[in-house]
Amino acid sequence: MLCDQCNGVAMQIHGSWNFFPWHRAYLYFYERILGSLVNNLNYFRLPYWDWENHRSMPGSYLTPANSGNSLWDKNRDPGIAGGGALPTSDGTTARLNTLFGLTDFATFGGSASSAGACENDPHNLIHSDVGPAPYPYEDMGNLGYAARDPIFFGHHCNIDKIWAEWNGQTGSHPGDYKNPTDAAFLNAKWSFYDENQNVVSISAANVLDYSGNLRYTYTVPRFRIPIFEIYECKLLCCLPDPDPGAFLQVSEQATQTLMERFRANSSITLVLSGVPVPEGVTGVFDVVVARGARRTHVGTLTVLADNMKDMQRKPVTLALDISKAVPDLLAKQQPAAIQLVARHKTDARAKPFMLRAQRAQIRVERQR
Repeated sequence: MLCDQCNGVAMQIHGSWNFFPWHRAYLYFYERILGSLVNNLNYFRLPYWDWENHRSMPGSYLTPANSGNSLWDKNRDPGIAGGGALPTSDGTTARLNTLFGLTDFATFGGSASSAGACENDPHNLIHSDVGPAPYPYEDMGNLGYAARDPIFFGHHCNIDKIWAEWNGQTGSHPGDYKNPTDAAFLNAKWSFYDENQNVVSISAANVLDYSGNLRYTYTVPRFRIPIFEIYECKLLCCLPDPDPGAFLQVSEQATQTLMERFRANSSITLVLSGVPVPEGVTGVFDVVVARGARRTHVGTLTVLADNMKDMQRKPVTLALDISKAVPDLLAKQQPAAIQLVARHKTDARAKPFMLRAQRAQIRVERQR
């Protein structure tokens, strides 16, 4: 059940631009195998769980709650398994709106050496919500075993749909909402079993035209894509007590503009690229802006368990909605700290760490 190749060659497809195309190829061949088994190869299609609209897992995955149900899995979060809804901050339409404001693939979908914002949140986060999240991170909570739970495929079909929807938007620059054109991206190849039990290879380039090459399509909605101005800033470490954490260094000119946009209720996103995650740390961390007694939730960082021990962790990208936290972050006296707070306090492996980033940008909606 590894996210790996069927010939046993170890390849970490998480944490890079391989994430989207590899999973699309995986879903395609899995769909063909199932279609062949039910004698409906040409028309069988995998469903998606659109958790942004339907907050509880579809009933067919939950009832009956026993081994007689091929869609049931005993290793789920008890609340989700009982028909409960996802946490209110996870996998929301607001989160997707933040992602659709990221017009470049490297930030949205990853680069050759780092994960994109969508992989971390909502992909990792929904995995962990269903998981269950705390140790021992069974099934959906572990990248090595996630596909043991049938909801894995509904979840990943929705992630694939989000990629298709992102591609379907129209930006203000020629390269907006486009996939990478690098040969290293397009020529990456992976091996899978097909419906005839043959090992076949497929490249990233083969899966980009999913309606033409892979036999399915989505009704892709159009979102209102805001035009953003980008301000470079720095994420510095560390603020002293009582609010230890990283903080932003922003120029005076940018600060004035950002405060004006804040008062105009503009969308403001902090993008942290190249965020390292310490080895041995696993869990769900809420990203909060802390100033005095005030705590503003701006995003989530989720580190999933992964039994591929030999694979070095790659840095991640965070896209944080700081629209409501700007005054605290830019305060001249005692500015706010950006902190990681472990969501599951009893999880000994969820050890908060200091946020660092190779690059920090604030992307603010331009007034029209």
